[in-house]
Amino acid sequence: MHFTPVDPTRAISPDLAIVRYIKIAAFLMLSQGKVFIPSLKTLQHADPLEALLPSRVYPGYLGFHDALTQGEGFQWIQSKAQKLERKCIEKDKNSPYARGLLVQIWLRELAIRRCIWCWYAKRPESMAMWNNFGLHGIAIVSTIAGVRAALSLPDDALTSVARVNYVRGEGIQMDPQLIHPLWINRPYYFKQKAYDYEEEVRLVFACEPVYLALKGGIVRNVNPSLLIDEVLISPHIHFDEAKAIKDVILAVCPFLGSHHVTISPLLFPGDSDTREKMYERTKNIYEDMELRDLLSDRHREEDQEGVFHDLPQMMLQV
Repeated sequence: MHFTPVDPTRAISPDLAIVRYIKIAAFLMLSQGKVFIPSLKTLQHADPLEALLPSRVYPGYLGFHDALTQGEGFQWIQSKAQKLERKCIEKDKNSPYARGLLVQIWLRELAIRRCIWCWYAKRPESMAMWNNFGLHGIAIVSTIAGVRAALSLPDDALTSVARVNYVRGEGIQMDPQLIHPLWINRPYYFKQKAYDYEEEVRLVFACEPVYLALKGGIVRNVNPSLLIDEVLISPHIHFDEAKAIKDVILAVCPFLGSHHVTISPLLFPGDSDTREKMYERTKNIYEDMELRDLLSDRHREEDQEGVFHDLPQMMLQV
């Protein structure tokens, strides 16, 4: 089974609701059965401390990571070192600089061998997540089981899933989780506490490094009808536009019903269904009035008494 939880004592329910806040372009791609999953290196462009936190804040980190300093792990790192790095390591692998290089090379190689799909693992909605990741976009709701069923992966793919561990990112940290055997080879499951509003669950994939370094991620086939349980439309989108977007979503995702697509009520507290019904009633009133095209006849306007007046010249310059 793919996406086995890293820590069995902190198992993640297959039915856990998870949410991705995305741009509409990413959703349209998803609706056609394609998804882009970024590499760890790509994520480091947004957060330079991605996967680097444990080695930065835990004193003597390398002393707890025996695999980097001996046996096949050490030999593999040497084979990936650049010429000057290799010379330094061969000269004295126990020097502080050489030991730092071992960690640096390992993390550099790890960044082009892992793809990470990030999900928000909490309901209801988060305004922080809307503002940072889906300002004028949408959010899709799924489950771990839904991802397993929807994503096309080979049987021998190496994968994992876990909640992100949030730790302080400054000073010296002695959190034993940072060097625990379950986590020491998985530094991408740690982020600074400043990000804890993300409530993140990560699905991680091992990937071929040459392609990943070149492309910045992978495009995989996905079954949207198995993945998407619900769609939310950003509260920052004007209601008329949001309604039009909802119509497009229903058209490109015929497996969704109208009740599966919701315009977020965060900025308009109350029942979103009632709001949509009121909108439809108002819309029908305007349609009954047989309004002219809103872009037509912009040389004059009707006043409150119904009398038309020509617009001044300064209002005709567009």
